[in-house]
Order: sequence, then structure tokens, then C-alpha cells
Amino acid sequence: MWHASCIQAPPRPRWLHSVWPRLWGWHMDRYTKRHLVGRSGAALVPVRGRDDELAFIGARLDALSRGHGGIVCVEGTPDSGKTRILAEGHSAAVRRGIRAFRGGADPDEHFVPLGPLLDGLLSGVEPLLDAATMRELSMAPDQQFWLLQELQDRLEQTALDTPLLIAIDDV
Repeated sequence: MWHASCIQAPPRPRWLHSVWPRLWGWHMDRYTKRHLVGRSGAALVPVRGRDDELAFIGARLDALSRGHGGIVCVEGTPDSGKTRILAEGHSAAVRRGIRAFRGGADPDEHFVPLGPLLDGLLSGVEPLLDAATMRELSMAPDQQFWLLQELQDRLEQTALDTPLLIAIDDV
């Protein structure tokens, strides 16, 4: 059973725009690829004012652990905290023992088809995909079918073995 829903990230108060990076220290995440959580899965900086959103994500992760998949879309204005909500969801999944991947597009770079997804699946402690195999399959246009087939097979097999979270930012 699948469940799809959206979370609206409320905008920050105007006065907070100038101090937000100093308070949270997360604005560089997409560009430096630094994780917002430590190795234990604990947040480096506490989240404030997002209890409803985090509770909703926690409930969806609990449902995922019981075998009920779904999609959660986090929407909001620029700098409203969407990246941080995704990071917290990712770390909550890791703490629950859910296999989690996190990738994203860089708004300043050229769009690459499937780039944000592949970025997430190729990164982390235990990547889902082998970078050399993906590079080989993506080089020739006639191999793109096999690239997609390999991606589908790996995702299906992983999801059959364990709950799976894929968080993609800036899509």
C-alpha cells in the first residue's frame, strides 16, 4: 500500500533570514556535501519549530517499517527549511534501521537526467550502485536501457530485503 502526501514548510519570519545561517549552520549542505548529522545519526544542531512536520515524517517512517511505502513531498519557499527537514527525515530513518539514501541537484549546475537520484544511490557508507558499472553503462547511448534496468533491479531487490528511504533535494 502506498501513501502520498505533502508537507508545506512554513516560511521563516523576515527577521530570521539574516541570522538563520548562524543559528542553524546548514545552508552550505548542498554545496559542500556535508551531512547535517553525525555518524551516530544524531543531529548536529537541534531543530526548532518543526514538531508537526517531523512527527508526520516519523509516522511515515513507522508505516514504512511495517511494509507500507509511500511518497512524502516537502514543499516551500526558498530558504524555508526543506533541506533540513529532508536531512532530519534521513537521520530518523537511519536511527530506525531503515536503509536510507540522500541525494540532490545543485541549482547552479547543469541538469543531468537522473542525476539527483544517482547522486544519492552512489553515496553513503554502503552505496546501492557501483560507480564504475554505472559509468560504463551511461557512456554509450545504446546502454541507457541497461542502466535503467540495473537501477530498477537494485532498487527492487533492496526494497524487498529491507525498508528503503530515498530523499532527493532540489528536484
